[in-house]
Amino acid sequence: MKREQAAAALTVLVIVGVVVALAIRTSRGGPPTSDVKPSSVVFDLFDQAKAGDAGGYLACFEEGLRRSVESSKQDMGDAAFKQHLVTVGTAVKGVSVTEERADAKEARLRVELVYADRTHNDVQTFTVVRKGSRWLIASMSGASQLRMPVPYGTPAYPLEQGGDERKTKGGEGVAAEAAPTNSKGGG
Repeated sequence: MKREQAAAALTVLVIVGVVVALAIRTSRGGPPTSDVKPSSVVFDLFDQAKAGDAGGYLACFEEGLRRSVESSKQDMGDAAFKQHLVTVGTAVKGVSVTEERADAKEARLRVELVYADRTHNDVQTFTVVRKGSRWLIASMSGASQLRMPVPYGTPAYPLEQGGDERKTKGGEGVAAEAAPTNSKGGG
């Protein structure tokens, strides 16, 4: 019986030790980059632009690209740069990010920007690198246009015009044939 009690006590101690170790690791935040996705920096970039936060916007870039963007900021002046960020940020109605390739230190992302006032979306490729617990944008390709078959904001179903019209045939009510609709939008 003593052997069984000793085994049970040892099992309890091991379980308690594992729980304590996990609690300590969790209270320290665990691995610093475990839940931060490479795409997070892209969403942060557009949030900062929309808010007109030049410092936050610049903080999204890795050192080499940041210097280039800072040079543009100096050429434009602080007020014009902030206005440019707000204009660009508010024009974007949606951002879609797809990881094309990713490992622990670098990722290649396909970024699609959706606009409400255009018949196309812009598509770019971002390369992001991990620096400590953050992902930073190291490079961005030029934007290519992707024509949308249905523009942003087009109703999913055609809006009905008028009420429920009925035709009569031989004194009985018969529902009118629905006219064909064009669901392509924009035209």
